[in-house]
Amino acid sequence: MLTTGTWENLIATPRPLTDELTKIKSKPFGFLRKAVKKWEHEMANAPLVFAAVVQANSALFDPKESTWAPAVLLYTTDPAHSRDGEWLRAVADRCAALRDRRTGDRREDGLGYLLNDEESNFDLEVPPTLTGGVTVRVFTTFVDPDDLPNRAIPPHRILAGLAWEKELVLLPKTYY
Repeated sequence: MLTTGTWENLIATPRPLTDELTKIKSKPFGFLRKAVKKWEHEMANAPLVFAAVVQANSALFDPKESTWAPAVLLYTTDPAHSRDGEWLRAVADRCAALRDRRTGDRREDGLGYLLNDEESNFDLEVPPTLTGGVTVRVFTTFVDPDDLPNRAIPPHRILAGLAWEKELVLLPKTYY
């Protein structure tokens, strides 16, 4: 589980806008005024969260084979659970189990179908029946192994990121 790392320096908000933050996500060009303002706001204020890997291309688990590939991640901005790796993994495991079984709940079964479809692309709320009512986002993304610790998803399947308003920005490997 993630217990320590330089990610801890990003917990307090608002955080100062330093050149270091451009290593997390590049700052837009200066002439894109609105985009620069958004970047500055999100980098200063986005909460640091952990993301659990629900499923990922098998190449992302092997540092020798690792390549840019798809993954399904989930996270919450709920302060009681946003950096609780064990809780997030339990929710991820409940979601992953939907691939193999139907529950009769329309939202749960729908998520199961999406997880089974290799071509699906989604960003939605995890059914609250799987989270105890906590709002949790589950989404597909492509992951660059150069951003992963040791070029692979770690065995505990937890990554760190900044929860921007409409996206999760994963932290590069230097933060682990």
